[in-house]
Amino acid sequence: MTDDHRARLLRAAVGFALLRADEPELRLLHRCFNAWRGIGGIGDVVAGMARREYDLELRRRSRTARKRELRELLRRAEELLGARAEAVS
Repeated sequence: MTDDHRARLLRAAVGFALLRADEPELRLLHRCFNAWRGIGGIGDVVAGMARREYDLELRRRSRTARKRELRELLRRAEELLGARAEAVS
């Protein structure tokens, strides 16, 4: 994927995010994607991701587990940013 393609996707995503929730286009998408299987349902999205060799995992975790994972993610980010800052200095 080229940088130009990524930039176009990002512009489209931002524009889409700026739509009001009650816009007719969003109501159509909700009808399509709010079902596991259906016309363009989430099951089709998962199958398409699998064809492109992406893994998708859905889990339910406790609030405590989510907090623990967030703390670990923040710790790793701090280590990475600290290492990059030292490399730049």
